[in-house]
Amino acid sequence: MLRTDYAGGVDAPLPDPPTPPDAPAPAPAPARPWLRPLLTLGLFAALVALAHATGQLDELSPAGIRALIARAGPLAAVAFVAVYVGGNLLQLPGWVFIGAGVLAWGRPVAFGLSYLSSVLAALVAFVGFRRAGAQPLRTARRPWVQRLLDGIEARPFRVMLVLRVLFAVSPPLNFALALTPVRLRDYLAATMAGIVIPVGFMVVAYGWLFDAL
Repeated sequence: MLRTDYAGGVDAPLPDPPTPPDAPAPAPAPARPWLRPLLTLGLFAALVALAHATGQLDELSPAGIRALIARAGPLAAVAFVAVYVGGNLLQLPGWVFIGAGVLAWGRPVAFGLSYLSSVLAALVAFVGFRRAGAQPLRTARRPWVQRLLDGIEARPFRVMLVLRVLFAVSPPLNFALALTPVRLRDYLAATMAGIVIPVGFMVVAYGWLFDAL
C-alpha cells in the first residue's frame, strides 16, 4: 500500500501493521484426572490398615480416648481436637470421640469441643483431598453423574446441609464432596450449620446413656 508524501509529492509505502502476538495455547487436560485422587485414597487406606495392624486403634474407644485426655493434663482439649481430626482422616466414626468427650467433660463442654473438632475434621479432609488433585467428577461422561453435579451446583448449600444433618462428618462424605466442584465457602457454611443437629443429638444421647449406667 502507498501513501502520498504531500511535502515532496512522492508516494511512499505504508508500514505493515503490527502482527498481533499469538494467543497462548490452552493447557492440555490431564490424561488421567482420576489418578492422583485414587493414589490419595490408596494412601489413606494403607494408613488405616497399618494403624489396625499395629494396634494403634485399639485404645480409640470412648473409655480409651478419655484415658488419653486425662494423661494430656492441661492440654486435654487440644489433644481431644487433634485425636478427633486425625481419627476422622483414618475413617473412624465421630460418635466414638463425642462419647469420650461426654465422659470427660459432660454435655456442654463436650458439645463445644465436638462441634469444633467436627468442623475442623471436615475442613481438613476437604482441603487436603482437593490439594491432592481431586475433582475429577466433572470430567465423567455418565448422564447421572452430570445430573448429580448440576443439582449440587444449583443448590450447593441446601444439598450439603441435608447431607450433613443425615451423615454428620462421615469421612466418605467429606471425600465425596471434595470430588464435586462446590466452593469451599459453601462447603464450610453448610458443614457448620448442618452438624449442629447430629452432634447435639449424640451428646444428649450419650449423656442419657451414661446417666443411666
